[in-house]
Amino acid sequence: MVAKIHWIGSIKKYKLQIFSGKSLLVEAYTKTFTEAVRIVEKFKGGKLCVR
Repeated sequence: MVAKIHWIGSIKKYKLQIFSGKSLLVEAYTKTFTEAVRIVEKFKGGKLCVR
């Protein structure tokens, strides 16, 4: 599982994408980075290490 979180400045939101292998599982837009991290943690089933 790979999760990507990007800041989209034009709409002032974070774009969250979760991939499994090469297929896209989830694409969501959130207002805060913390909200995006919580969504990833739900899919992972534990705490997320942010790099």
